[in-house]
Amino acid sequence: MATASGLLSSRLTEERNRTGVFGFTLLDKPLNVSSSVSLSDVEFDLFIQNDVPVVIYLAVLCVIGVVGNAHAVTVYSCRYKPSNHRTFVLWLASVDLTASLLCMPFESFDIRYNLTFSIVPLCKLFKALNYFVSTCSGFLLGVIAVERYRKICVPLGTQLTLRAAQCACLVATLVAMGLSIISGVVYGVVSKQVPSYLNLTGTECTVMEKYKETSLFKGYSVFLLFISTVVFILCIFTYSFVGRILYNQMLFRSKSHSASASNRKSSTGNEKSVDMDSSGHQDEESSFARVTSKEMTSIKSPKENTKQKSKRKRGLDRSKQIAFMFLVATAASYVGYLPNMVLMIIKGIRGDTYDAIDERLGAFNAILVRSYFLSNVANPIVYCFVDERFRRECKLLYQKLYYYIRKNTRCRR
Repeated sequence: MATASGLLSSRLTEERNRTGVFGFTLLDKPLNVSSSVSLSDVEFDLFIQNDVPVVIYLAVLCVIGVVGNAHAVTVYSCRYKPSNHRTFVLWLASVDLTASLLCMPFESFDIRYNLTFSIVPLCKLFKALNYFVSTCSGFLLGVIAVERYRKICVPLGTQLTLRAAQCACLVATLVAMGLSIISGVVYGVVSKQVPSYLNLTGTECTVMEKYKETSLFKGYSVFLLFISTVVFILCIFTYSFVGRILYNQMLFRSKSHSASASNRKSSTGNEKSVDMDSSGHQDEESSFARVTSKEMTSIKSPKENTKQKSKRKRGLDRSKQIAFMFLVATAASYVGYLPNMVLMIIKGIRGDTYDAIDERLGAFNAILVRSYFLSNVANPIVYCFVDERFRRECKLLYQKLYYYIRKNTRCRR
């Protein structure tokens, strides 16, 4: 057994050296090795040769995703007042945390045991969960894009209330859950011919043969691709309008402030003392500035109360910050989805072309196929860089934790 395993390792190493560091080309002729060769030994050799970079990539994403999204859930649930912004972040962070805690480890497990996977319920459950987190995340980003458009581009129109925002997130989650059930049906444990081996068969978690060529699986794949494309285009259009409105408002405010330097200094002096709740928190967006012609006149008027000016400014600034934060989060998510989407389209249209890409890129292709996990990690990073208050609250959280540990340590002494 050890001799046969060594022979496989030697042949695979030779092929890997010939094709590059990211993978190997399948051997020209399958090895006719004794039946005493252990399937688990072959699986481990193939894993070492091909899949270690992919598992390392998933492990890094898993750690960053768990830490980042746990912070987002903790800080936004404990330190932010109820608002649409808080609702959206909590739903997104919960989905991303699920992906980091469950989906990424399972994907690593599936890669490691891709020839001996035999637990059918586990296969169906986690494949459905993978589809759920990716689909739900996309739907939530679409809901957020529409809400941001209504908030900023149509401020005098009917707005999404807090309850409506919660219901919209719930509906998006339920729809994603319903769509993911189909993947739990079509996926299962399937027999697989071991690459480069003759008369050696393993099992893997993939689409079952009876569904591969059916209209159910093809229609399901096309529908998911269509939905993701529609949501992507929706986000592009809505955020383009949002960006234009915010830019125009920024220019207007700049001109109005330059016309009254004294009022600007007064407003700056009072900025830190207004629009705070009982806990010292800024009101999220209750003072969002609806810039109408009447308000434009009042901004220029020296009779306007300084506190009202400052309150309006804080509301507008906060809205711009939140809109920019979600815009960057959406862009980062779809940048992560793009490689997977392109590769899946190529695989569906030209299977031979996809095989050539896979052969050429090796493990790097496997990383690109799983690039959608980047979106589950990117969101908390965006919150950290864009939302100043989120950074401040995280710092405060660690300060309190430090003082708590220090206090308990002294008490024990």
